[in-house]
Amino acid sequence: MILSVILWLAQQGFPLRKHHEQDDYPNNNRGNFLELLQFKLEDDPEKKRWFDSLPKNSTYVSPPMQNVFIQIIADQVRPPVLQELNDGNLDRVIAICADESIDLAKREQMSLYIRFVNKKGDLVERCLALIEVPSTKAADLLEAIHASMKTSQLDKSRVIAQCYDGASNMLGKFHGMQQLIREHGSPNAIYVHCYVHRLNLVIIELAKSSTLVSKFFATIQGLAMLIGASAKRLHFFTIG
Repeated sequence: MILSVILWLAQQGFPLRKHHEQDDYPNNNRGNFLELLQFKLEDDPEKKRWFDSLPKNSTYVSPPMQNVFIQIIADQVRPPVLQELNDGNLDRVIAICADESIDLAKREQMSLYIRFVNKKGDLVERCLALIEVPSTKAADLLEAIHASMKTSQLDKSRVIAQCYDGASNMLGKFHGMQQLIREHGSPNAIYVHCYVHRLNLVIIELAKSSTLVSKFFATIQGLAMLIGASAKRLHFFTIG
């Protein structure tokens, strides 16, 4: 039951816990994981009795244990991805895509994807890992990517392309990620600046260059703030 709750929350993209999980915390809301688990136990008296009888130091619901279960699930998801990649061709080349952002806990998280052509000839993209990194320095990101590839038993020489945003730590000619990737095991990895990111940059610069467009977006933003600040106005425009 614990695994099923964690799996459901992960599939829905919901956080498992809050900053506090104590019973006596205000509002008595201990976070999605504990509250959903308790809700399911209420429908199964036998499992609830078993759960309540467990020693308080071995209930398997502590934050560290939640992370252990998440890692177990991740370890089960990864093999099918690698099987699809290696099916019929252990030398199939890949492209890696990576991007990092700060989560709500102010920790730097990097998502790592691989793109490849499967045996059916279809171009597919699969998530390989979500990694907490100590910083956005190219060397730290490189270490995290190589560690993930080693865990997945992916040879670095199979990487023939790499795609990131246009930040200096990524596209730097001498010490950027794209250069370090080539210098450390993937000499044929062509760097591609993410086209979606490039389009976004173009749109931003176009908007800045036109007074009319700038006023348009400022007006739209002002209207959104005006409507969103009032429940009555928000209800009126939603219904209308």
